[in-house]
Amino acid sequence: MNPICRTRISILRILALLPVITLIFVSACSKNAEDNFQTALEYYKADRFNEAIPYFVKTISIEPENIKSRFFLGVCYKNTGDLNKALKYIDESFELNPTDFYILFHLGDTYLKLDQFDKAVTYARKSLGIKPDFMESHLLLGTALNGAGKVTEAVKELEFIVKIMKEENPPMYNQCVFQLGDLYRIQGRLEDSLKILTSLTSVNPDTPELVFSRGLTYQMMGNSLEAKNHLEKLDKMNSPLAEIMRKKMSQ
Repeated sequence: MNPICRTRISILRILALLPVITLIFVSACSKNAEDNFQTALEYYKADRFNEAIPYFVKTISIEPENIKSRFFLGVCYKNTGDLNKALKYIDESFELNPTDFYILFHLGDTYLKLDQFDKAVTYARKSLGIKPDFMESHLLLGTALNGAGKVTEAVKELEFIVKIMKEENPPMYNQCVFQLGDLYRIQGRLEDSLKILTSLTSVNPDTPELVFSRGLTYQMMGNSLEAKNHLEKLDKMNSPLAEIMRKKMSQ
């Protein structure tokens, strides 16, 4: 056979095999990406965020369009305190999927942790616009409004959560109640503040923050004896809040 013909036949055979070779390569990459993602997800679900991060990074290096990996990677960074990286990856997830209420929640929560309260309010409201019954976004909204100094709106939002939750989610309920106690005090509703803060002691032991908040309320009510008792509690807890309390009582 003519050498040129042989060469042409060889080239044609290689070309014919290319789709198969490509399919095998793509399949191998996809499997590798999926293996990395599943490993990362196991660490993520176990709250082992630092261990999950490199596997999410590997998944993205293989599949740059993988929205879930970008999102979970961002949440991992948020939970480990690397907020700028968290914002980068969660924002990229939002750009790829702007109608996911859960992505919007985490984007707003990242802005909250960065003390960018107005942006946190914006994304909390966007999340609720898609899923109105998502209580985590209601809490985010109330907390962000509080941070932005919008006390009346924050109180309204937090009161709604307390009414709806009815202690079904103790951590969230307690957080709402604690914030409400502080906000009632800011509004001058001292009796309401003391009542709601005292209610927390029935479900939770005293924390330094709770003792401090109640002590401030007693101080504003003119009950210096109870304020002093709460200061002594803070001293026994070796809390740095004791010094802040002491300064406020001397003003």
